[in-house]
Amino acid sequence: MLRENLVGTVIDINGEEWLLTEFLGEGAERVVYAASPLTNLEDDSICIKFDKPARFLEMETLHCMLRVFEEGYPNHPLLMTPQQRLRQLGMEMLTRVENDHLILQVDLYVRMLDEAFRSLLSSHGEAFASDDSAYELLRKSIFRPWLDENLVHRYRGLLDDELIYEEKRERTECALTQITEYINRQNEAGEFSPLSRNIIVKLIGLHAENYMCRDELIDICLSEEVRSGVTPEVLREINYLIVLLHKYLELQPDPQGIRRSGRGVALSACEVLERLSESSKPADRLRVGRAQFWAGKFLLLRGNSKAAVSKFRAALEFLEEEVCSPCRRETLVNLARIHNQSWLQNPNWESSATGLSWAHLVRGRWRRFKGARYRR
Repeated sequence: MLRENLVGTVIDINGEEWLLTEFLGEGAERVVYAASPLTNLEDDSICIKFDKPARFLEMETLHCMLRVFEEGYPNHPLLMTPQQRLRQLGMEMLTRVENDHLILQVDLYVRMLDEAFRSLLSSHGEAFASDDSAYELLRKSIFRPWLDENLVHRYRGLLDDELIYEEKRERTECALTQITEYINRQNEAGEFSPLSRNIIVKLIGLHAENYMCRDELIDICLSEEVRSGVTPEVLREINYLIVLLHKYLELQPDPQGIRRSGRGVALSACEVLERLSESSKPADRLRVGRAQFWAGKFLLLRGNSKAAVSKFRAALEFLEEEVCSPCRRETLVNLARIHNQSWLQNPNWESSATGLSWAHLVRGRWRRFKGARYRR
């Protein structure tokens, strides 16, 4: 975006709105604007420095964190209706997802990719030296959706730049050879479907990088241009991404708020999956239930038990089919654990009339569920 085009826009910084009045210059690491507080437009003595890469500096569409100051700039080049802006944003995001290496530009995905590769080396390092067993191990691995040209490209680059420890170089090279062979064989069999080729996964990645907010992500995913290409396979891959996100976030420490931001992205992915499953014809009730189930689990990671209970209860209405019995049972387990924790925090819990352990509650609910299934 032309830097001058941001002059005349308002940005909220720590709860105070500032009007950008003049573009002052740009360096290798920062972009500088003169600014006035919206409460005192005569004060133009403030300079605001934006660190690169701030996403709103890279976009052609006005970012959601900015708005045009219409009173002072009625002919601003970025002034448009919300519908026009959303349409332009959708076109810009769909252009970005055409990049085959987009996931390498998403910090959260790169961290997950690295964790997947480390886990594969740790668990199957010796097998990668054997030509006969590695393919089956990779084909059955939970990390299979990450195995593609992006992973090979990333680690070939790290090897070339000598950023891999010497004692790990041989195992890394063997692993990359086997992964390349796996990719070739999957392509020949017509079974190669990594997450990096899923348009919804890419859009969620752009959301993770703060190119758009959750509402904008959902609107774009539900647009006719995107929704027309959504198949059951695409929905299955989104569900797989959500499972991998939970596995990653559940075990990771929280440097610089990585887990907090990751959980927000995961909840957005759950909502996208739920909305797309609802809008499919016919509606995919099982997928809706799974999306609500996973949203409840991410809310538990956030410590928001009350919201998690609402999601779990909503999920129970959809998880009725035999194939979903394990998922439904885990939903009941989570509800019972939350109930048990709340009950134990009650100072009169020993004399409470609801004095059942979560195990008793789950076994009772599970028997009734199975009995209802058998009677049908």
